[in-house]
Amino acid sequence: MHRNRIELQNAYERIMNSRSALDEFGEIVIENDGHWNPSEVADPTKLIQLQLFNITASGIGAESALRNWMEKAVTTLRE
Repeated sequence: MHRNRIELQNAYERIMNSRSALDEFGEIVIENDGHWNPSEVADPTKLIQLQLFNITASGIGAESALRNWMEKAVTTLRE
């Protein structure tokens, strides 16, 4: 399995098994040298774009964007 695919699988599982999916996603972003601003993602009315492991998803509010990211992650892992 490709390294990026393994990282994606591990990230997906961490998010699914966490108490706070959004906080866990943020930790993974930071671990991978990405930018995460908790105050930005806290506003449920903002358009949020998330990008991690070559998957980009957006939504109104971070929860929506994360749901979209998770759906795309599942699709990618099934390919």
